[in-house]
Amino acid sequence: MVAIDFWQGKGTATVAAYSITRKNIATPVLGNSALTVLVGEQSAKGVELAVGLQPTSRLSLQGNITYVDAQFENFVQNGVSLAGKTPINTPSTVANLWSSYDITPAWQASAGVRHVGKVYADADNTMNWPAYTLLDLGLRWKMNKTMSMIGRVRNVTDRIYAANVGSTMDYLGPPRTADITLNAAF
Repeated sequence: MVAIDFWQGKGTATVAAYSITRKNIATPVLGNSALTVLVGEQSAKGVELAVGLQPTSRLSLQGNITYVDAQFENFVQNGVSLAGKTPINTPSTVANLWSSYDITPAWQASAGVRHVGKVYADADNTMNWPAYTLLDLGLRWKMNKTMSMIGRVRNVTDRIYAANVGSTMDYLGPPRTADITLNAAF
């Protein structure tokens, strides 16, 4: 990993690269994701870039993007080699962008965009869910030194997406949701 500060301390950036090989890992059985089998070998090679900026005393920006090439290296199921196939629920790209703006010392608005690439629902990569992008918004009120209230709306566009997929069942992510949280420090 490499990290740098720039723009007279108003910016930070990190870059990380990795290569991981795992052996004898449990993965869902082809045609029945409720059962698992030990896989010979799986590899993942990737890179992540993260950047944080503070352009003004009131505006903060954070972003990251990850690319991963994950695949089975040694995996035979029902007599068929799945070497080179992507493991289920493993997107090749994930990206996030978050911003916050201090409207006043007591009020802060925030927005975030999350993107998750396409994922496969089965080990032989014949079923998939498409990539999705979600928008979240928030507003924080700092009542005093020890208390704040935060209102959030997640998945503002009410996007239908799969949070977890399998060959026989998918779990959809939450629809548009709103919440209010009261934080108190003692």
